[in-house]
Amino acid sequence: MTSRPTPLQALLLALACAASIPAQTTPELIGITAATPLLRSRDMGTCAERACAPVGFPPMASHPAAGGSAYDPTRGGVWISDGTMIACSDPDDCRYLCPPLPLPLPRAFVSGLAVNEIRGRLVVSDTASMIHVYPLSCPLGAPLFSCPASVPSGHTIGGIATADVLDLVIWSSSDFSGAAPPGNLLYVAPFGRPCSPICRTPLPRCGGVAMGPIHGVAYDQCTRTVWVTDGFKTLGLTLDPSTCALTPTHCCPAGGTEPFIGLCVMPSRGTVVGRACLHPACGPCTSTTGIGTVGDPAIGNPAFTVTLDGAPLGVPSWLMLSLGGPCSSAGTRPPAPWCGLLHIDLVLPPILVGPVTTTGSSTCGGSASTTIPIPASLSLCGLHGCAQWIGICRGGSGGLLSPALSFAISGT
Repeated sequence: MTSRPTPLQALLLALACAASIPAQTTPELIGITAATPLLRSRDMGTCAERACAPVGFPPMASHPAAGGSAYDPTRGGVWISDGTMIACSDPDDCRYLCPPLPLPLPRAFVSGLAVNEIRGRLVVSDTASMIHVYPLSCPLGAPLFSCPASVPSGHTIGGIATADVLDLVIWSSSDFSGAAPPGNLLYVAPFGRPCSPICRTPLPRCGGVAMGPIHGVAYDQCTRTVWVTDGFKTLGLTLDPSTCALTPTHCCPAGGTEPFIGLCVMPSRGTVVGRACLHPACGPCTSTTGIGTVGDPAIGNPAFTVTLDGAPLGVPSWLMLSLGGPCSSAGTRPPAPWCGLLHIDLVLPPILVGPVTTTGSSTCGGSASTTIPIPASLSLCGLHGCAQWIGICRGGSGGLLSPALSFAISGT
């Protein structure tokens, strides 16, 4: 006698491959600007820009090297500083994820910020050419350690970045006095000894045009590209971290009316595919169930979390997760008791994570979440995935199906 499949088994048997759609946003460079200030991002493939304004955030301090930016994939936000204050803002609408607070430094201004999400650290450089390492928290606590960096006479650290998987710190120094040329230098150091460089090298021109003092440094682990900006021109170079050898790859000319102060890589972020569907047996709730994330699917992010919201209360729910391809554009009809479309697109059945029972304070305000740590392995760069929540209501008589989340793993 053949037994009937359970609802979950029937669901997995119904999965089929279909046409796929783009899985993610394009990684961009992002940083704070000097005057308004703006949180401005730049697509380095097209040099196109977009911006928003963090409400009430002060313009840059008076020192020519003051200010910095760092992307934090554990929060999905950008740490910004005007030289004396620090905050973390959402890159899309500039709402504060961590409100502005003073960041006191002895007789100096912040000149650069960087996040190492693997270690859970925020790195700060200052205009006295000191480097400070803080626990990555909101609000920031006291620094874990500080050290003095040795730079040429007249130079100031103007930008800093981290290569997290390689456990390195990359920073620049320049003459900000107005001298021409500013003598821009790039340094690579171990994370544990950020003031003791392995190597240093002069920075080249951008498309044959001399660059001013460097205000921001960013590093993309997946492409081994270091990005530097003098505020207006932005230069991309492939970096050999053992020798500091540089090979120019990109040059974006001056853009916008305000210079970048600080620079960081904003990783690829997930995009929502399809719509939710609730079987009538799940109760009076409408199909407003949503899928979202806390943080980003970035290499080495231990806190990447996929969320479910707007669901009925008390529903056992599973996150379906497939790796190796983006979500399906057409989708597949699931078996009863589910309605809507499945967007998982893998030949093999997806991984099921759960169950997690929805909880909340209102009948249709149930939520659930599951954390998916991203390993610190560069072999995962560019790996596509798809995630979608399913739930079973009232003893299997009704089903919940969220929209899907299409994503790709990238660097910061």
